[in-house]
Amino acid sequence: MNSDIIKVSRNTENAPINSASTQTVAFSHYNNISAQLPVVPATGKVVAGGIKEQARQCLANIKAIVESIDHVMDDVIKINIPEFKS
Repeated sequence: MNSDIIKVSRNTENAPINSASTQTVAFSHYNNISAQLPVVPATGKVVAGGIKEQARQCLANIKAIVESIDHVMDDVIKINIPEFKS
C-alpha cells in the first residue's frame, strides 16, 4: 500500500500472515490490526483448547504485531476478540 495517509503497513512472521490482508496499517498515529485468529504462527493451526486459550493466542499475535512496529501493548486502547468457532 502506498498513500500519503498510510504511514506504515507491515507483516511479521511472529503472527499469522494472510495473503489477502496486511497485519497492520498505520494511519497518522492510529494503527489498525486486522484479522487475528487464534492461530499459532509456527504451525498455521488454531490453538488447542477453548475460549481462554483462543483469546490468549489472539493477544500473543497482536502483541507480536505491535512490537514489530516498535510499539508496546501499554499503548493499545481497544481490542475486539470474537469467539472463534470451527
